[in-house]
Amino acid sequence: MNTSDTEIRILSIAFARSHLVAKLSDGRTVSNPLKWYPRLQSASVRDRAAFELSGNGYGVHWGKIDEDLSAKGIAEGVASVEYRALAHRVGTTRRRRSILKAIVIGDQAAREGQTVTHHGARKRLARWLK
Repeated sequence: MNTSDTEIRILSIAFARSHLVAKLSDGRTVSNPLKWYPRLQSASVRDRAAFELSGNGYGVHWGKIDEDLSAKGIAEGVASVEYRALAHRVGTTRRRRSILKAIVIGDQAAREGQTVTHHGARKRLARWLK
């Protein structure tokens, strides 16, 4: 079935273990990790079940937890803004720790009289920043 993104609608929503499962009007069933939606993940089973399809299926709304998701976002596997912000903060923190670790190791090597070529230092730093 060939439908545009604007035609995708949610037919039903369910929860399976740690996933949100949506049946879509184009025939697909999409399963996205619940961790992508922190408000839903931390909500009670009762609050998760208290949703309503909005805009004739173009979105879904959970009133008690103030969460709204679009059919297009669910279909494309787009995580919530809160989850993306958290993932960015965690990634930034990890990169900062890696840089600090590289500085400490370089400082220790210098105190011990070890020398590292520029190429070697860049190679190590690139590994730590991954």
